[in-house]
Amino acid sequence: MELDQLVNLANGLIKNEELQKGKNVLNLIKQSIIANPAQLKNLNDYFSTGECFMLALTEEISDNVDVNQMFSSLSYYFSSSGLYINNENLNLRKNRLLAMFYGFEPITYTVMNALDLTPHISDIFSNSGSMAPIKARDAIFRMEIADLEMYPELCQMEFFNNRIKVLRGMIDAGFFSENTKEQIIETGKKYHQKLYEYLKSKILIESEIDF
Repeated sequence: MELDQLVNLANGLIKNEELQKGKNVLNLIKQSIIANPAQLKNLNDYFSTGECFMLALTEEISDNVDVNQMFSSLSYYFSSSGLYINNENLNLRKNRLLAMFYGFEPITYTVMNALDLTPHISDIFSNSGSMAPIKARDAIFRMEIADLEMYPELCQMEFFNNRIKVLRGMIDAGFFSENTKEQIIETGKKYHQKLYEYLKSKILIESEIDF
């Protein structure tokens, strides 16, 4: 069975609450991608693919941080690819936000690389080296804020309404270095662009899943 067929099968099984069968297919997808990352270039149903990888996170099919980094990064990439075609699609944006939320820890490592925050050998034991994960974490917060503030319709959902309350509380508390919410949004948009371009190069040019 081709990868796109496995993706649609997994989504259908999980939506029908046939969870164990769905998890089994998600594991097949994981094995298929690890064996042949180049096939990711052939996937063009961005919504279904981004959703599938997001479900792999929510269904917790793996406790391996590298596998979950792959799933969260791929969900982010495919959802973002769809948004480049239809920027107003709230379902794509929802899936991208969920990938960042449920894959928060593993995707932090991808963000570190995308924003060139990964410390060099000489910095590993320095303050700048130890700050890299924190900077990546804060970058993700800014990306969340950009999406939720620019598309407030998402906050009609209880999950995102609760999430924006937390993020706005951080803004009000002076958590971020920017002086205004508008500046935070612009920074978040810039980070979205950098992360997407990084993943696009890895997946489409290098056929790489070590993000």
